[in-house]
Amino acid sequence: MDTIYKASATVDDVNRERREVTAILGTPSVDRDNEVVLPEGLEKRNYAGITNLLNHNPNLPIGKTSWVKGDKDKIIGRYTVTGKTALGNDVFELLKEGILSGHSMGFIPSAASPPTQEEIAANPSLAGVRRIHRRYELVEFGPVSTPANRDALTVSVRKSLSPETLKLLDIDGNPLPEPVQKDSKDTKLNRETVTHARALIREGKVEKTADWSFTPADGDALLGPDKDDWTAYACAHLGVDEGQTKNTKARWNYPIIKDGKVWIHGLHAAEGRAAAQGLTAIAEAAKGLFDEATGESPKTTKSSESIRVNRAGVSHAKALIREKKIDNGPWDFTAADGNALLGPDGDDWVAYSAAHIGVDDAETVNTKARWKYPVIKDGKVFTHALSAAQGYANRLGLDAIADTAKELHALASPKAKCSEGYLLKKLDKHFDTCFAK
Repeated sequence: MDTIYKASATVDDVNRERREVTAILGTPSVDRDNEVVLPEGLEKRNYAGITNLLNHNPNLPIGKTSWVKGDKDKIIGRYTVTGKTALGNDVFELLKEGILSGHSMGFIPSAASPPTQEEIAANPSLAGVRRIHRRYELVEFGPVSTPANRDALTVSVRKSLSPETLKLLDIDGNPLPEPVQKDSKDTKLNRETVTHARALIREGKVEKTADWSFTPADGDALLGPDKDDWTAYACAHLGVDEGQTKNTKARWNYPIIKDGKVWIHGLHAAEGRAAAQGLTAIAEAAKGLFDEATGESPKTTKSSESIRVNRAGVSHAKALIREKKIDNGPWDFTAADGNALLGPDGDDWVAYSAAHIGVDDAETVNTKARWKYPVIKDGKVFTHALSAAQGYANRLGLDAIADTAKELHALASPKAKCSEGYLLKKLDKHFDTCFAK
């Protein structure tokens, strides 16, 4: 599975003599990704000796972990900062002064699901939460450059950091690099699993309500008593990392099957994680299987002939892109997101429709069902939403919407090879052609 990174902003204690830092790594509050990491879900392991990295960068080691603990209120960890490198000394000085206080942990989830209705009733702040990480294994943690006072950090960089550290960080008073995410370029869609999952769905072997988890024990069960049934293990996973060794658990990602069933919440988790990593093929496969397993397969839905490009939504997206209001982070569009667009009175259908690039003329005016393919929320265009819209529209044969999403993605991408003006003209020409029909 891919490593997930979560940030906290609290240093609990700094022991100057022993160069020890104790940091709160997480609490059960809703984070900026609209997710919750339960502190008590931390796997009980001996984490002593794990190398601590600055900004999760493997080229910037700064210490060794002493211990990590989790209870119902918080995850807390202690590490010792090395005094043998210029980087270690500089980081420790910033930690002592309270200028560098942000910390982040990387973990691999083994159990995650949306909050239950009972949990929401007990804690209303969970309404709209995408998922709760209920069990996970820590990979590493360390300080990150997200202090409360960024200006103070910049002043210290200019005044006191050693030339060696400046060279390592490749900065001269500029912000520190962002945390490094795992490269997923070798992860591909495992088509054998899609075929296997569809067969199980046809046989009615679907778990629709239970929370999803996939533990090491679940993996061992798939491997059988001799721990060598890699065909069964592979067929439970939607992703295959071709950069990993064959016949190892690390090669297979995005599990969706266990106990001989396809799990609805497993599909939901796989779609969300894959979309966040930009793995469109896996995200769309999970979405397609979800639709089939819940009776919403394109084969059983009404004709898509009534669905067309929503020009107002496209124009709004183009305007936001021109203003650089773009988000490359994870994408999800919940009922709560839709309600937020409708406003406090629940009737702002202009704003709701402008967040979607598709419209179904067969549906009633001023209903959510009329508007398809959301790509905007919180006043931003989401690039992963555009990728998802392109893939799903392609599956339904909605070429105009798929092409529109593709062009908007190219316009929003910082790596676009074409100029902004050229892409805008291309979009306008495409729409003129569509609407002239």
